Amino acid sequence: MKQVIVLTLFLITCVWATTSKAQTEQDTAIYGEVVFDTLKFDLGQITADQIMKVDVKYFNKGPGPLKIYKVITPCVCTEAAYSEKGLEMGKWGLVTLTFNPAKVPKGYFKRTATILHDGSDAGFDQVELTGVIK
Repeated sequence: MKQVIVLTLFLITCVWATTSKAQTEQDTAIYGEVVFDTLKFDLGQITADQIMKVDVKYFNKGPGPLKIYKVITPCVCTEAAYSEKGLEMGKWGLVTLTFNPAKVPKGYFKRTATILHDGSDAGFDQVELTGVIK
């Protein structure tokens, strides 16, 4: 009887270990891995009527597709445009941020947009826009 219990526990452990390893390998193969070209943009000195567009380039190192879920902008002064389709491994993608300086006070500014994605453990990256409005 003792041998049956030990054998049963051994078999359960083997099945659990095999299933756990297969699930871990499957989870890591589902998502892409994001690499940004740069996350900091200095817009320099601009005037209040100068609408600025910034292209945030990113690359999917793989092994699976990369999805941008949402881009959270800091205020009504910044808008974001991006593709909601998954980006295949080995491809470049683009998030375009449009900054309207007429909607913020003159002087130094620093705005941070947050890109939510499935391409890293953190699940997000932040883009920083800085400059001076004359």
